[in-house]
Amino acid sequence: MESMNVYKRFLASYLSVCLLPLLLSFFTIARLERRVQDSIMSDQESSMQLVRQECDRTLGHAANLVSIFSEDTVASYLSEKSELSAEELFALCDLSESLSRAIGQNASFYRGFCYFAKSGFLVTDRRTYHPEAAGLLPWDLQLDNGSFYSLLDSGSSSEHIATVYKETSGGWVMVLRSQYDSSTQEFIFCVGIIIQLDRSFSPWSSGDFEAFVTDDSYRLICGGERAGALCELLAQNGSESGEVDIEGQRYVYSQYPSGFSRVRYGFLTRRDAYYQQLRIVWIDLLIEIAVILIISVFFAVFWSRRTYHPIKSILPYVGTGSPEIECRSISELGSALVSFAQEKEDLASQVMSSEQQILSA
Repeated sequence: MESMNVYKRFLASYLSVCLLPLLLSFFTIARLERRVQDSIMSDQESSMQLVRQECDRTLGHAANLVSIFSEDTVASYLSEKSELSAEELFALCDLSESLSRAIGQNASFYRGFCYFAKSGFLVTDRRTYHPEAAGLLPWDLQLDNGSFYSLLDSGSSSEHIATVYKETSGGWVMVLRSQYDSSTQEFIFCVGIIIQLDRSFSPWSSGDFEAFVTDDSYRLICGGERAGALCELLAQNGSESGEVDIEGQRYVYSQYPSGFSRVRYGFLTRRDAYYQQLRIVWIDLLIEIAVILIISVFFAVFWSRRTYHPIKSILPYVGTGSPEIECRSISELGSALVSFAQEKEDLASQVMSSEQQILSA
């Protein structure tokens, strides 16, 4: 029984030596997990920053085009006319072709238009609308006719960005510039570009990731059904980042303000996909821990047996003169071994002395 206790002490010592560094490594693993999470978040935010920069460039490009068309001599001349002649109607066609070339420069540009308030004509990058048919463009955009034209008379003669919402869901971002009569301040002309920002999201969007755009009151402008559900929650708590349950799944989201307008860009990612890289790292770490644990236990048992084997043969002779003596610790065992070695040396000396006496006799 005492022999088995000594072996157990050896085994416990070796297990402590082998497994203690493994236990301490869990602290390093926890730090590694945090670093991977930060790296994933950083990569996601970097992608969203690229989306924001691309969208802001699109808005800036549209503002430049609006400014150019507002200063066009033909457009300025036609804006003063209450009625247009046949020759001036052909000029509207030329203006439509110019708008078409400008809109073709960016995939996010949906429509470009010039509206002449005095004559009632509306020119887009696709066609020219007679005053009696000018309501077809708002209808095509799924907008209310009155709200669309009231937006054109904004009271501002500089480029500005407005958001307009469809009758169903979502909306448009519009870059506008209106012109007013210098003497009467009467609204006479407006040029604008209608932008579909979600076209800029296509390189980043997938089944697990969805980019979206809202205004500063978290009303959805561009995005899918999941983004619409998120906007309802954002309108309640106003949190710019966090996690949320949508359609029975956990999502990670974050929003960033535009540097060019009052719109806000955001992303929505399924949490399982968001931390997929982290899950792969954890699986690898668990496999490595299991392998290290098995090898550590094996070598602990092996070394404890190798160490205990020569001691096992000595234990029956330790403390034979006093059967009551028990080796209750490794230090006691060491003392006993030292005593045993000393007694063996004394016996050897006595034997040699006896042999010398016999030889001398």
